[in-house]
Amino acid sequence: MRCPWYAPDTKVTNSSESPITVTGVELIARGVTYANRPGRPGTYPLIVPPGETDALDIWFDLHDDVKKTFQQSAELRVHYRGGDIEEVAQVKIIGGPLNTNAR
Repeated sequence: MRCPWYAPDTKVTNSSESPITVTGVELIARGVTYANRPGRPGTYPLIVPPGETDALDIWFDLHDDVKKTFQQSAELRVHYRGGDIEEVAQVKIIGGPLNTNAR
């Protein structure tokens, strides 16, 4: 089954002592950078208070199905601001077998 989108349940935790502002999310897979297309308007910027965890609204329209897109490792990048400093948190995504029990 072809699945040309990827919308993982993803949360971000602010482990700092100051609020952070998530300004955007992107996915890099197979040499392609995918822009996030959140389902809710006004999702970003997202302010996350110190010590809090919040869900990210993430939706990527892929060029290929999920299985092909994640045949190689990929990277999820979360852009955020802490005070006047712009930062990027990076998470490596490694594909595994798809759930063959799903109906």
